[in-house]
Amino acid sequence: MGKYLMCKRTTPKPTHGKEISEKGKPNLQFEDLPADLICTILSKLPQKEAIRTSVLSSKWRSMWTLRSKISLDGGAVCGSRRRGQNKYCQRFINNVEKVLQNYQGKMVEAFGIKFEFDSILVDNLNKWVSFAVSARTKHLSFDLVPIRFARCDDRFIFPFELLDSGSICRLQHLQFSFISLQPPSWFGGFPNLRKLELNLVHVTRKELENMLCNCCCLEWLRMVRCHLKDDLRVDRPMSHLAYLLISCCVITKIELHATKLSTFIYEGEFVPIVLNHTSKLNLWSLDNSLKFSCLKHIQLFAHILSHGSDKILYLAYVMRAAPFVEKVEVHFASGHSLWFAQEGPLRHELGHDEYKYLKNLCVTGFKGARGQLEFLLHVVENTTALDVITVDTTERMLESDIKNDYLCSIARQTIELHIREALPPKAKLFVL
Repeated sequence: MGKYLMCKRTTPKPTHGKEISEKGKPNLQFEDLPADLICTILSKLPQKEAIRTSVLSSKWRSMWTLRSKISLDGGAVCGSRRRGQNKYCQRFINNVEKVLQNYQGKMVEAFGIKFEFDSILVDNLNKWVSFAVSARTKHLSFDLVPIRFARCDDRFIFPFELLDSGSICRLQHLQFSFISLQPPSWFGGFPNLRKLELNLVHVTRKELENMLCNCCCLEWLRMVRCHLKDDLRVDRPMSHLAYLLISCCVITKIELHATKLSTFIYEGEFVPIVLNHTSKLNLWSLDNSLKFSCLKHIQLFAHILSHGSDKILYLAYVMRAAPFVEKVEVHFASGHSLWFAQEGPLRHELGHDEYKYLKNLCVTGFKGARGQLEFLLHVVENTTALDVITVDTTERMLESDIKNDYLCSIARQTIELHIREALPPKAKLFVL
């Protein structure tokens, strides 16, 4: 009797049009991923690269518009300039409009423009602000760059009148460069703004004060080359401000109240820094309750001349206002006249302080000036927790300056002679 092989017939599971691999599992394609995951992946790509994915297939033609962030950089969008300025601007405008057409009616969380400012762009810039409002944007960036030989006062005037109450409350991050801020009288600030970056922005003291006073949630403030030529003052407490950077700004005084400030970076001329509502610097005292109680790291960039070396006193005032500071960096940039200058304060003029938590002190641009040496001695004699002190005597000087090595060697000897013996027992001194 013959033998028969009995085979069980099985019905393959549906794969919804997907091919089956050799192991019997569906071959998933990139486009089969959830839309939110694809959006996350695309958001990691530069805008130009994300747009280029549209050529992969018909399904990918509009896939890049799932990105909730638009960042349009002139260099990336238009390439290098090969034609005149007007044609280059028009090319940028056309490319931006093509991109924005694909986002009509969609929500855009972050919208940014980076391009050289030209007056022929004004109408389009206003139009793009309106787009950000309609797209319910939370992060807005207009990073404009001045054209060579352009007038400094010829800047884009931000159109506050195009904002509605919803967009004013919705904005959380603003980045403005080479823009003029002239808020109207009805403008009451951005109540939910958390991050503000201003670079080469023209704004008056009063206008900036009114804006900052009404940005009650502000946590991060960066100002670079904003020439107020006046005080930077905020009368109301900035209760959430944790990061503050002020660099190369023409200001006469900094006056604010920010109890949660943890990072403060200042680069510029020495100016009074006041933490309360008085303009008298002598109210910086140990019993002053208004301090930077959360500040752990201070970074100061100071340009001084020999006749202004008494301003080194301000360094002690800043440290006194930060009782819990752990690391202090002071970077001096000065002229040749400061080498071993005898002008400057003595440490007894700085008063007695106690820096209980200071562990790391770094000073660069040391030239052996009396004020610099007295400041170092003041710090060393008033701290017990110091672990490391680094003093750098080197400086960016012309290679042809044969005096550099000699002067630096004398400055290092000065430090060794006066500082080492005053150090706490466990502290290490590094002289460069």
